[in-house]
Amino acid sequence: MADRFEINEPSYRLVFESENGLVGRDLNQRALRVQEAARAQVGVRTGELQRSIKRTWTRRNGKTLSVSVGSNARHAAVHHEGSEPHVIRARYAKALRYEGNGGEIVFAKAVNHPGTDPNRYLTDNLRLAVR
Repeated sequence: MADRFEINEPSYRLVFESENGLVGRDLNQRALRVQEAARAQVGVRTGELQRSIKRTWTRRNGKTLSVSVGSNARHAAVHHEGSEPHVIRARYAKALRYEGNGGEIVFAKAVNHPGTDPNRYLTDNLRLAVR
């Protein structure tokens, strides 16, 4: 004789498909660890990038629950991936103004930027989602 069971559909949805269910709460805690570590690792000059790192819930087919951590700040990808050396030109003024090595104010139409090393503040912290 075969055993038979029935799935309680509302309970199943609560546990597996709801942000407030067991799976949703676990996903949220994992994403929160990644978000907090990314905010701590990211460089802070103005704080815009740090504040923009958010957790976002998404669903596929209305059922599969997932959460992503990321930023929509303009400079987020450059900060994460780094940049090659490049020229910065004055666009909205006649010259760029910056502080030179000796503290003197310098004006120039263009400057050679040395590029930046990547700071993989998101991918470095993905390991925290699997513990």
